[in-house]
Amino acid sequence: MIDFTVLIPVYNTNASELIECVFSLSKKNQTIEQEYNIIVVDDCSTNLETIAALKFLESVLGCKILRTETNSGTSGALNLGHEYIASEWIVLSGSSDISHRDRLKLQVDHLKQNPNIDVLGTNLYSFSDKDIFRKPTFTSGHAYTRTLKDSSYGWLTNHGTVIYKNASVKKAGGYDLNYRRGQDVDLWKRMFNLGMKIHTLAEVLYAWRRDK
Repeated sequence: MIDFTVLIPVYNTNASELIECVFSLSKKNQTIEQEYNIIVVDDCSTNLETIAALKFLESVLGCKILRTETNSGTSGALNLGHEYIASEWIVLSGSSDISHRDRLKLQVDHLKQNPNIDVLGTNLYSFSDKDIFRKPTFTSGHAYTRTLKDSSYGWLTNHGTVIYKNASVKKAGGYDLNYRRGQDVDLWKRMFNLGMKIHTLAEVLYAWRRDK
């Protein structure tokens, strides 16, 4: 068994989108047959509907809700989650995105066979809520192994799709609070340069909501 915790940072996310995101990763929806916890870090949300949704997720789905002391962006929210979580592995998701029901099973099964991996993502597609059919507007095609020669920018895998080793991320220094955007590629570059293994499954297991 792979010991993992799901971690989702939230800031004023649309209530229905947040609930759909968390439900997609819940034991009620995922095909993996093991226990795990979902932790949502609220980065000082002010939207009353978001706050109500967080209370719903805590009471109905049993999510643990953490709150930052000040709004510090996604980097600060994720770092707080790292401090709290004791499991060996951490699963990430954006707060308005949707995970395929086989996502956790396929990632965990792969890690059981390849325990030396530090970060394991999946491919994804993006969609707009303006399209009721949610047809993909973009689908990533990351190879299993992607290096800084392939992407000097640092897009070595897709951020919200990953499961990564808690200790490996901490060894790399966690997320840099100076980054409000691009904090993932900064982290991947630092981990890659430390010799850590970053891979991406070929399967498309994550839907990235892009309305903006």
